[in-house]
Order: sequence, then structure tokens, then C-alpha cells
Amino acid sequence: IIIKKFVPCLLGVSIIEVNLFLDSVIASFLPKGAVTLLFYGNRFMNIPLGSFAIALSTVLLPHFSRLVLYAPKRLNFYMLETAKFVTWVIMPAMLFLMFAAKEFFVLMLKGKATMAQIEEARIILIVYSAGLLFFSINKVLVNMFYALKDTKTPTIASLIATIVNLVFNVAGLLLFGSAGIAGATVISGLTLTILCLYFLATKYKIYLYGKRYISFAIKSFFQLSIFSTLFYFMHKLTFHYVAQIATHPFFLSNWGYWLFTIPLFLFTMVLMLLSKRLFAIKLYFLDT
Repeated sequence: IIIKKFVPCLLGVSIIEVNLFLDSVIASFLPKGAVTLLFYGNRFMNIPLGSFAIALSTVLLPHFSRLVLYAPKRLNFYMLETAKFVTWVIMPAMLFLMFAAKEFFVLMLKGKATMAQIEEARIILIVYSAGLLFFSINKVLVNMFYALKDTKTPTIASLIATIVNLVFNVAGLLLFGSAGIAGATVISGLTLTILCLYFLATKYKIYLYGKRYISFAIKSFFQLSIFSTLFYFMHKLTFHYVAQIATHPFFLSNWGYWLFTIPLFLFTMVLMLLSKRLFAIKLYFLDT
């Protein structure tokens, strides 16, 4: 029984890795260095995914398993609250990756790659980051199936998403090069999200409560737009003053860049946390 349930999980929990492998195979037809740039972009994208989304889904799995036994209808509530929490945390991380994409690769590839390759890597990371929300929610949705002792359904959804990725990989390669391949992975992640939501709704009557989620998303995006603008201007102002000091090259294009960029991002996140009630944002996992 264990082996029968384990085998379908192999693909269900490794969709990103499978897609990365397909990306690499397709990217091998591009000029030298494209495979490496796609790998780097994927790994950077996986930092918030692994440190937050995977950790959260791992913690929630035993809780979901208990709910299935004594209060299965509560899964509707937890799906909504988990989606809200993931959205509120991941969206700022997504914007930060997009904002600092070039600096990541300037620091990492300086002297090893041309500026054209660094720019290509920046675009790849931006495209990958656009799918970060879908990738993160998928980790939770797949674990919800596992709590229901269903490993076949998420595997079917993952297979479909993988086929979608393969098709769009070829189309993306022909139309947009390496960025198109990264975009195919994002489309695959969105496909998996839609399929998981569909199967949970039709097979187990577990719904996201779309109207409530959209209402939350509007409030969250409004808050995010304000504080991301605040972060941008604080960063610009700090950048301006740092440029006046004698050691400015270290702070503007080396490790020193992160000595003020990361603290500013964390400071902005703290402000968002403290001000969420002003925007009528209620998060079950933070308010309990």
C-alpha cells in the first residue's frame, strides 16, 4: 500500500524539478550559457519557495491530516487562509526578486559573463518570479490531496502541467529564447494550480471561496503597492547618499549593496505587518 501511494508522489512533489530538467533539455538548443542562466534563475526563485512555501506546507500537512478525520469541512477555511497568507508573504518576495534581479547576477557573474548574459539572466529571474505565487500555492494544494490519502489526482494534474510545460517550452524557445522557456514553467505552474483547485472542488467539495480571496487580494495589493513604492524611494534615497562617500563602489556594485538593500526590505515587511489592520487585512495564521 505504501509503495502504491509513494510512486505517484514522485512526480507530484517534483513538478518544479521535472520542469527544470525539461527547461535544460530545450535550452540546450540555445547559445552557450543559456542552460546555466536558467538554472541560476530557477535556484534564486527557489529561495523564498523553499524557505517559506515548502516549510509552511510541511507544517500544515499533519494538521490537514487531522482535519480530514474529524472536521473535513474545515479544509475550505484552511485553503482560503493559507492562500491569503501565502499571497501576503510571497508577493513582496516576488517583487524584491524582480527589483534586485540584476544585482544578484552582477555580484555572482561579474568577470565570468558578459553584460548581455547578465541582462538575460535578469529577465529569466523576473519571468520565473512571476510564477512564484502559483508555485507556492501548489505546494499547499498538493499536500491537501496527500492529507486526503489521494496521491493519484495530484499526479495526474502534474502530468498535464508537465505536458503543458513541454509544449510551451518549444513555443517559448522559438519566440522568446531563454525567457520563453522560463515563461513556460510559469504557465505550467498556473495550470497545476487551476487543476488542483478544480479537482479539490469537484472530487472533494473543497472550495477556495473565490470572492473572499479576491477581496483580500485587492486589499493586499493596495497595501503592497504603497509599501513597495515606499521601499523604492527609500532605496533610491539611500543609494544617492551612499554614492557620495569615498567607498561607494563597494556599496553600489559589491557585497555592500546588500548591507542596505536587505535591511530596507525587512524594514518594509515589518511596516506591512504592523499596518495590516489599517488596510483591513486579516490573516488567520498571524492573528491567532
